[in-house]
Amino acid sequence: MIIGGSGFLGKSVLKTLLLNYDVIYAVQNKTPIPDHKKIRVIQGGLKSVSSELLSRIKPSCIFHCGRPTLSGFRRLGRILAAQKAYSLNKTLIQEIKKSNIETRLIFASGSLAYGNSPQPHNEFAKLNPISYSRQYIKGELPILNEKGTDKFKVLVLRFPWLLGDASWFEWFYLQNIQKSGEIPLFGKGSNYMSLIDVKDASALMTKYAEVVDETGVYNIFSPVQIMQKAFAEIVARVFKAEIVPYSKIYPKLETAALDAFQSNIILETRYPSVLSAYKFTNPEETLRAVFQDL
Repeated sequence: MIIGGSGFLGKSVLKTLLLNYDVIYAVQNKTPIPDHKKIRVIQGGLKSVSSELLSRIKPSCIFHCGRPTLSGFRRLGRILAAQKAYSLNKTLIQEIKKSNIETRLIFASGSLAYGNSPQPHNEFAKLNPISYSRQYIKGELPILNEKGTDKFKVLVLRFPWLLGDASWFEWFYLQNIQKSGEIPLFGKGSNYMSLIDVKDASALMTKYAEVVDETGVYNIFSPVQIMQKAFAEIVARVFKAEIVPYSKIYPKLETAALDAFQSNIILETRYPSVLSAYKFTNPEETLRAVFQDL
Protein backbone atom coordinates (compact mmCIF):
# COMPACT_ATOMS: atom_id res chain seq x y z
CA MET A 1 0.00 0.00 0.00
CA ILE A 2 1.19 3.51 -0.74
CA ILE A 3 0.02 6.74 0.86
CA GLY A 4 0.86 9.94 -1.02
CA GLY A 5 1.44 8.19 -4.33
CA SER A 6 0.73 11.34 -6.37
CA GLY A 7 3.38 13.51 -4.68
CA PHE A 8 6.99 14.20 -5.67
CA LEU A 9 8.55 11.25 -3.83
CA GLY A 10 5.36 9.16 -3.83
CA LYS A 11 5.10 9.10 -7.65
CA SER A 12 8.63 7.78 -7.88
CA VAL A 13 8.04 5.17 -5.17
CA LEU A 14 4.89 4.04 -6.97
CA LYS A 15 6.84 3.54 -10.21
CA THR A 16 9.42 1.47 -8.32
CA LEU A 17 6.73 -0.64 -6.70
CA LEU A 18 5.13 -1.34 -10.07
CA LEU A 19 8.40 -2.93 -11.20
CA ASN A 20 8.51 -5.34 -8.26
CA TYR A 21 4.97 -6.10 -7.09
CA ASP A 22 1.82 -7.46 -8.72
CA VAL A 23 -0.77 -5.58 -6.65
CA ILE A 24 -0.36 -2.11 -5.13
CA TYR A 25 -3.11 -0.40 -3.17
CA ALA A 26 -2.82 3.37 -3.65
CA VAL A 27 -4.61 5.72 -1.24
CA GLN A 28 -6.00 8.62 -3.26
CA ASN A 29 -6.91 11.96 -1.71
CA LYS A 30 -7.31 14.84 -4.21
CA THR A 31 -4.78 14.23 -6.99
CA PRO A 32 -5.74 11.23 -9.15
CA ILE A 33 -3.57 8.12 -9.14
CA PRO A 34 -2.76 6.94 -12.71
CA ASP A 35 -4.67 3.98 -14.11
CA HIS A 36 -2.67 0.78 -14.13
CA LYS A 37 -3.64 -2.88 -14.11
CA LYS A 38 -1.56 -3.46 -10.96
CA ILE A 39 -2.99 -0.51 -9.00
CA ARG A 40 -6.07 -0.72 -6.79
CA VAL A 41 -7.16 2.79 -5.84
CA ILE A 42 -8.52 3.46 -2.35
CA GLN A 43 -10.64 6.60 -2.43
CA GLY A 44 -11.02 8.99 0.48
CA GLY A 45 -7.46 9.76 1.56
CA LEU A 46 -5.71 8.60 4.70
CA LYS A 47 -8.83 8.67 6.82
CA SER A 48 -10.26 5.85 4.69
CA VAL A 49 -7.54 3.41 5.84
CA SER A 50 -9.48 1.49 8.49
CA SER A 51 -8.63 -1.65 10.42
CA GLU A 52 -11.36 -3.45 8.45
CA LEU A 53 -9.74 -2.47 5.16
CA LEU A 54 -6.28 -3.47 6.37
CA SER A 55 -7.55 -6.82 7.66
CA ARG A 56 -9.09 -7.50 4.28
CA ILE A 57 -6.21 -6.61 1.99
CA LYS A 58 -3.30 -7.38 4.37
CA PRO A 59 -0.60 -5.17 2.82
CA SER A 60 2.90 -6.54 3.39
CA CYS A 61 4.24 -2.96 3.56
CA ILE A 62 2.67 0.48 3.88
CA PHE A 63 4.74 3.23 2.24
CA HIS A 64 3.83 6.60 3.72
CA CYS A 65 4.93 9.56 1.56
CA GLY A 66 1.93 11.78 2.28
CA ARG A 67 1.68 15.10 4.07
CA PRO A 68 -1.31 17.47 4.23
CA THR A 69 -0.55 20.88 2.73
CA LEU A 70 -2.06 24.35 2.89
CA SER A 71 0.73 26.08 0.98
CA GLY A 72 -1.16 29.28 0.25
CA PHE A 73 -1.15 30.22 3.96
CA ARG A 74 2.62 29.77 4.47
CA ARG A 75 3.55 29.35 8.15
CA LEU A 76 -0.07 29.33 9.34
CA GLY A 77 -0.84 26.78 6.66
CA ARG A 78 2.01 24.56 7.85
CA ILE A 79 0.78 24.81 11.45
CA LEU A 80 -2.76 23.80 10.46
CA ALA A 81 -1.46 21.06 8.15
CA ALA A 82 0.72 19.68 10.95
CA GLN A 83 -2.28 19.49 13.27
CA LYS A 84 -4.19 17.58 10.61
CA ALA A 85 -1.21 15.29 9.96
CA TYR A 86 -0.90 14.54 13.67
CA SER A 87 -4.52 13.45 13.87
CA LEU A 88 -4.38 11.37 10.67
CA ASN A 89 -1.10 9.67 11.59
CA LYS A 90 -2.28 8.91 15.11
CA THR A 91 -5.42 7.29 13.72
CA LEU A 92 -3.41 5.35 11.12
CA ILE A 93 -1.20 3.82 13.84
CA GLN A 94 -4.29 2.88 15.86
CA GLU A 95 -5.99 1.26 12.87
CA ILE A 96 -2.90 -0.76 11.92
CA LYS A 97 -2.60 -2.10 15.46
CA LYS A 98 -6.31 -2.82 15.63
CA SER A 99 -6.13 -4.82 12.40
CA ASN A 100 -3.46 -7.08 13.97
CA ILE A 101 -1.87 -7.69 10.56
CA GLU A 102 1.81 -8.37 9.98
CA THR A 103 3.18 -5.34 8.13
CA ARG A 104 5.79 -2.59 8.04
CA LEU A 105 5.14 1.11 7.92
CA ILE A 106 7.86 2.84 5.87
CA PHE A 107 7.63 6.58 6.55
CA ALA A 108 9.48 9.31 4.60
CA SER A 109 10.80 12.14 6.77
CA GLY A 110 13.41 14.87 6.28
CA SER A 111 16.84 15.79 7.62
CA LEU A 112 15.88 19.38 8.54
CA ALA A 113 14.70 17.78 11.78
CA TYR A 114 18.33 17.61 12.92
CA GLY A 115 18.95 21.33 12.64
CA ASN A 116 21.81 23.45 11.34
CA SER A 117 25.19 22.17 12.55
CA PRO A 118 28.71 21.50 11.23
CA GLN A 119 28.73 18.21 13.14
CA PRO A 120 27.39 15.05 11.44
CA HIS A 121 24.12 13.59 12.67
CA ASN A 122 23.43 9.89 13.04
CA GLU A 123 20.06 8.37 13.83
CA PHE A 124 20.45 8.91 17.58
CA ALA A 125 21.26 12.61 17.34
CA LYS A 126 19.04 14.98 19.29
CA LEU A 127 16.43 16.63 17.10
CA ASN A 128 16.54 20.39 16.68
CA PRO A 129 14.12 21.09 13.80
CA ILE A 130 14.59 24.19 11.70
CA SER A 131 12.77 25.83 8.80
CA TYR A 132 9.69 23.94 7.58
CA SER A 133 10.48 21.03 9.87
CA ARG A 134 9.46 23.05 12.93
CA GLN A 135 5.86 22.50 11.90
CA TYR A 136 6.14 19.26 9.89
CA ILE A 137 7.70 17.27 12.71
CA LYS A 138 4.70 17.90 14.95
CA GLY A 139 2.54 16.03 12.47
CA GLU A 140 5.06 13.17 12.40
CA LEU A 141 5.16 12.63 16.17
CA PRO A 142 2.67 9.73 16.30
CA ILE A 143 4.95 7.81 13.92
CA LEU A 144 8.28 8.96 15.39
CA ASN A 145 7.18 7.91 18.87
CA GLU A 146 5.71 4.55 17.81
CA LYS A 147 7.71 1.53 18.97
CA GLY A 148 5.72 -1.01 16.97
CA THR A 149 5.00 -4.62 17.92
CA ASP A 150 6.27 -8.08 17.02
CA LYS A 151 4.01 -7.99 13.95
CA PHE A 152 4.10 -4.27 13.17
CA LYS A 153 7.43 -2.57 12.38
CA VAL A 154 7.95 1.16 11.86
CA LEU A 155 10.84 2.44 9.72
CA VAL A 156 11.35 6.21 9.60
CA LEU A 157 13.65 7.13 6.70
CA ARG A 158 15.21 10.61 6.91
CA PHE A 159 16.11 11.99 3.50
CA PRO A 160 18.24 15.01 2.53
CA TRP A 161 17.43 17.24 -0.47
CA LEU A 162 15.60 15.12 -3.08
CA LEU A 163 16.62 16.22 -6.56
CA GLY A 164 14.29 16.02 -9.54
CA ASP A 165 11.99 18.04 -11.79
CA ALA A 166 9.52 19.10 -9.09
CA SER A 167 9.22 20.26 -5.48
CA TRP A 168 11.87 22.70 -4.18
CA PHE A 169 14.03 22.47 -7.31
CA GLU A 170 11.14 23.46 -9.53
CA TRP A 171 9.98 26.29 -7.27
CA PHE A 172 13.34 27.92 -6.59
CA TYR A 173 15.39 26.99 -9.65
CA LEU A 174 13.47 25.75 -12.71
CA GLN A 175 10.79 28.43 -12.60
CA ASN A 176 13.43 31.17 -12.39
CA ILE A 177 15.48 29.61 -15.18
CA GLN A 178 12.44 29.58 -17.43
CA LYS A 179 11.34 33.07 -16.41
CA SER A 180 14.59 35.06 -16.26
CA GLY A 181 17.50 32.69 -16.87
CA GLU A 182 18.68 33.28 -13.29
CA ILE A 183 19.14 31.09 -10.22
CA PRO A 184 19.60 32.20 -6.61
CA LEU A 185 22.63 31.93 -4.37
CA PHE A 186 21.60 31.96 -0.71
CA GLY A 187 24.17 33.93 1.28
CA LYS A 188 27.79 32.95 0.65
CA GLY A 189 26.79 29.43 -0.38
CA SER A 190 29.41 27.88 1.91
CA ASN A 191 27.02 25.46 3.61
CA TYR A 192 27.08 21.80 2.63
CA MET A 193 24.13 20.15 0.91
CA SER A 194 23.45 16.44 0.71
CA LEU A 195 21.46 15.66 -2.44
CA ILE A 196 20.10 12.44 -3.89
CA ASP A 197 18.09 11.75 -7.00
CA VAL A 198 14.42 11.19 -6.16
CA LYS A 199 14.61 7.89 -8.06
CA ASP A 200 17.45 6.78 -5.78
CA ALA A 201 15.34 7.76 -2.78
CA SER A 202 12.42 5.63 -3.98
CA ALA A 203 14.67 2.67 -4.78
CA LEU A 204 16.22 2.83 -1.32
CA MET A 205 12.83 3.23 0.34
CA THR A 206 11.69 -0.07 -1.18
CA LYS A 207 15.08 -1.67 -0.46
CA TYR A 208 14.89 -0.83 3.24
CA ALA A 209 11.39 -2.27 3.34
CA GLU A 210 12.76 -5.54 2.04
CA VAL A 211 15.94 -5.96 4.09
CA VAL A 212 15.53 -4.04 7.37
CA ASP A 213 13.55 -5.82 10.04
CA GLU A 214 13.83 -3.52 13.06
CA THR A 215 11.70 -0.56 14.06
CA GLY A 216 13.79 2.61 14.07
CA VAL A 217 15.09 5.71 12.30
CA TYR A 218 17.43 5.36 9.31
CA ASN A 219 19.32 8.19 7.59
CA ILE A 220 19.35 7.91 3.78
CA PHE A 221 22.05 9.94 2.03
CA SER A 222 24.71 9.91 -0.64
CA PRO A 223 28.40 9.97 0.38
CA VAL A 224 28.81 13.01 -1.91
CA GLN A 225 28.27 16.35 -0.17
CA ILE A 226 28.71 19.64 -2.01
CA MET A 227 28.54 23.28 -1.01
CA GLN A 228 25.45 25.23 -1.98
CA LYS A 229 27.57 27.49 -4.21
CA ALA A 230 29.04 24.48 -6.01
CA PHE A 231 25.53 23.13 -6.57
CA ALA A 232 24.45 26.49 -8.01
CA GLU A 233 27.43 26.42 -10.35
CA ILE A 234 26.46 22.97 -11.64
CA VAL A 235 22.87 24.13 -12.18
CA ALA A 236 24.11 27.25 -13.98
CA ARG A 237 26.37 25.18 -16.24
CA VAL A 238 23.74 22.58 -17.13
CA PHE A 239 20.89 25.04 -17.68
CA LYS A 240 23.03 27.92 -18.99
CA ALA A 241 21.73 30.19 -16.25
CA GLU A 242 23.23 33.09 -14.31
CA ILE A 243 23.82 32.94 -10.56
CA VAL A 244 22.52 36.01 -8.70
CA PRO A 245 22.03 36.88 -5.01
CA TYR A 246 18.74 35.45 -3.80
CA SER A 247 17.51 38.92 -2.79
CA LYS A 248 17.39 39.95 -6.46
CA ILE A 249 14.82 37.22 -7.16
CA TYR A 250 13.22 37.03 -3.72
CA PRO A 251 13.39 40.45 -2.02
CA LYS A 252 10.90 39.23 0.61
CA LEU A 253 11.89 35.58 0.93
CA GLU A 254 10.21 33.71 3.78
CA THR A 255 12.60 33.07 6.67
CA ALA A 256 11.83 29.34 6.67
CA ALA A 257 13.01 29.01 3.06
CA LEU A 258 16.21 30.97 3.72
CA ASP A 259 16.95 28.84 6.81
CA ALA A 260 16.56 25.67 4.76
CA PHE A 261 18.85 26.75 1.93
CA GLN A 262 21.52 28.06 4.28
CA SER A 263 21.45 25.05 6.59
CA ASN A 264 24.48 22.82 6.99
CA ILE A 265 23.20 19.30 7.70
CA ILE A 266 25.69 16.45 7.37
CA LEU A 267 24.33 12.94 7.76
CA GLU A 268 25.92 9.70 8.85
CA THR A 269 24.45 6.35 9.80
CA ARG A 270 24.96 3.51 12.24
CA TYR A 271 23.50 1.15 9.63
CA PRO A 272 25.80 1.50 6.59
CA SER A 273 25.28 -1.87 4.92
CA VAL A 274 22.52 -0.87 2.47
CA LEU A 275 23.92 2.56 1.59
CA SER A 276 27.49 1.34 1.09
CA ALA A 277 26.30 -1.17 -1.52
CA TYR A 278 24.13 1.31 -3.43
CA LYS A 279 25.34 3.18 -6.52
CA PHE A 280 24.01 6.73 -6.28
CA THR A 281 23.28 8.93 -9.28
CA ASN A 282 25.64 11.89 -9.59
CA PRO A 283 23.76 15.23 -9.06
CA GLU A 284 24.97 16.58 -12.42
CA GLU A 285 23.63 13.48 -14.14
CA THR A 286 20.25 14.08 -12.50
CA LEU A 287 20.24 17.73 -13.58
CA ARG A 288 21.11 16.83 -17.17
CA ALA A 289 18.18 14.39 -17.23
CA VAL A 290 15.88 17.17 -15.96
CA PHE A 291 17.28 19.52 -18.62
CA GLN A 292 16.61 17.02 -21.41
CA ASP A 293 13.00 16.57 -20.26
CA LEU A 294 12.19 20.31 -20.35
